[in-house]
Amino acid sequence: MKNTLSLKARIYHYSLLFFVFLFMASPIAATLLYSLSTSWGVSVLPDGLTLKWYAELFRDMRFLASLLRSFIVCFGAIF
Repeated sequence: MKNTLSLKARIYHYSLLFFVFLFMASPIAATLLYSLSTSWGVSVLPDGLTLKWYAELFRDMRFLASLLRSFIVCFGAIF
């Protein structure tokens, strides 16, 4: 199929696609930033970053069991 869109129309479509992607990805990025923060004061950004919460999460046996069950269901649905 031949590309019949003008340059102006292509720029419009790609910029609209970019802003929709940015709108949909921003809550995920904000949640990730919040999960890595040590504490959050009155500023826009956190006071510090840490992986302590993730290390604690992967030491919890209930989480590991549920993660394993999730992978079993996922791979069971694929194959």
